[in-house]
Amino acid sequence: MNLLELSVEPVLRKTIAISLPHPGSSGGCTRMCRHANDKGQQTLMYLIAIAWAYVALMMAAAEAISPQGTLFGAFVTLMLYGVLPLGLLLYILGTPGRRRRRQAAELAAQADAGGHAPPGPAQGLAPEREET
Repeated sequence: MNLLELSVEPVLRKTIAISLPHPGSSGGCTRMCRHANDKGQQTLMYLIAIAWAYVALMMAAAEAISPQGTLFGAFVTLMLYGVLPLGLLLYILGTPGRRRRRQAAELAAQADAGGHAPPGPAQGLAPEREET
């Protein structure tokens, strides 16, 4: 290790280990938590995607209005530099969020099915009779 690596490492650890609130708790967390920055990471992901789409759209527009360019070339540019890579990027980067939502739904379903008897009459007994 060189001197620069030794001097930067403690600063980075202090920067990373800031107090972040846990979802569902009132206290802060001083360890690195994956779920603590999900909103910020998701916002950053969409910001990057919007910027990428803007650049791809400008490339397609430049292709369309160029004297040597064609509308077909602009369409191909938009598809190959914009839509296909963005779709793939958003799908891959969205996988952890989808996985967390699926696991949360499975945990909620397991919590709902707590092994208790369903409300209503027991099996083999007549339902409660209403007076008329």
